[in-house]
Amino acid sequence: MDQAVLVETARRRWRLVIGVALGAAVLAYAGSFMVSPSYSSTTQVLVRAREARFLTSSGQDLSRQPGVLDSNLAKSLSQTTAGMVNSRALAERVVRELGLDQPRPEDVSLIGGIRNAFKELYRGASAFLRYGYYAKPSAFEGAVMDVNGRLQGTPLKDSYLIEIKASAEQPELAAAMADAAGVALLDMSRERFQSDATTYRDFLKVQVERARSEVVAAEQAVRGYKEEQHIADVAEQLKLTAASQDALRRDLRSTEVDLEAARARLRSLQIAIGSLTQTETTTSKLETGRSSTTTTNVGPNKVYQELLAAKLDVEAEVAALDAKREALAVALAGRTPSVTLLPQQEARLRELELQQSAATDAYKSVRSSYEAALLNSAQDAAEFTKLDKAAVPLYPDKPVRWLFALVGLLAGVVAGLGVAVAADRRRRQIIPAARLEPVAAISVAPPAAAVYSVPDEGLRQIPGARR
Repeated sequence: MDQAVLVETARRRWRLVIGVALGAAVLAYAGSFMVSPSYSSTTQVLVRAREARFLTSSGQDLSRQPGVLDSNLAKSLSQTTAGMVNSRALAERVVRELGLDQPRPEDVSLIGGIRNAFKELYRGASAFLRYGYYAKPSAFEGAVMDVNGRLQGTPLKDSYLIEIKASAEQPELAAAMADAAGVALLDMSRERFQSDATTYRDFLKVQVERARSEVVAAEQAVRGYKEEQHIADVAEQLKLTAASQDALRRDLRSTEVDLEAARARLRSLQIAIGSLTQTETTTSKLETGRSSTTTTNVGPNKVYQELLAAKLDVEAEVAALDAKREALAVALAGRTPSVTLLPQQEARLRELELQQSAATDAYKSVRSSYEAALLNSAQDAAEFTKLDKAAVPLYPDKPVRWLFALVGLLAGVVAGLGVAVAADRRRRQIIPAARLEPVAAISVAPPAAAVYSVPDEGLRQIPGARR
């Protein structure tokens, strides 16, 4: 259609166009109330990436993980955690926590019934268009699918914060879903950490027992070979053969005194260690605006570690003094072995002692790792902290009612123009432009002076005609 004709039609029938447009806008705005409202609520979770043990398989710090060169790689934990928000496992926890699979009271009003019917129609039509049929899920499965689609985790740029957003038809439910998702995320992190840390600790415990058995076997091998070959410690033999009987007795008494003193120190250390805990707890409070966050860190007790190291030293001293006392007692009893060793005996003895030393070093290394894993599994995972409580929203995010009215207004303008054009066409079909209808003259006059009723369209086609 010619644009000039369309503009002329709109100019002449502007009342019709405006009326249709306003009516369509009002209808569209009223129709927006048939769409279920959607409220959204958010909460934030802090990720401590410097202590990110979630990405490891042993529950240890990233600095202790083999193959990790830079602990800043833990920044990827934010994206990993944000992806967990959309996991099925978290959705199931939220459904069970809030009981979303249980029947809830429905809106029995006219608008509520229309909304429910529209939702069911949309679900069925969407499933049919996608898959060719519609299968209604169970209550729990439907609730899980619904929650999974209504939760969203977004890592905030240049920060260690994750925003958890939940949407629902009721504002209270949206806030409850956001809080439940944050708590579920913390629980999943804690359970994963405890599982990895416990598995690693149990593995090291088995290795400690194996290393301990190897140390015992090496000690028994050295002791058995000495007894079999009647060999005592060479250095101790030299001291014994160079000393007199009186010197041996003095050494024996001095050794016994030192042994008792060492045992007393050992008992004192054991009592002190028993009164301490393996870990110490520090609490810090972070205030951000109107909210405050209390963080509790659990770490190794330095005093306990120092006393434990001192206890090991005293135990070694007690063992040495005890061995010395037994050697002195043997010497005084006349059981002093020969100082001379055959080359093959000395070589075999050194080989056994080297195996014993290697087994002891391996045991100490594994034992140290086991103690660290034991303390690590005893403290709580602190990678994730929920910073705030989700607020109940006042206004819905959807539908945007003014957008409905705007779309209705634009559609009404188009519809109004169409109605105006159709009316003009209908009028042209009823009254042809070339048809003239004579009207009887009121007074007697020549036939040329007859008055005619000519449509507006006909006037445009008659030269010199005026209205």
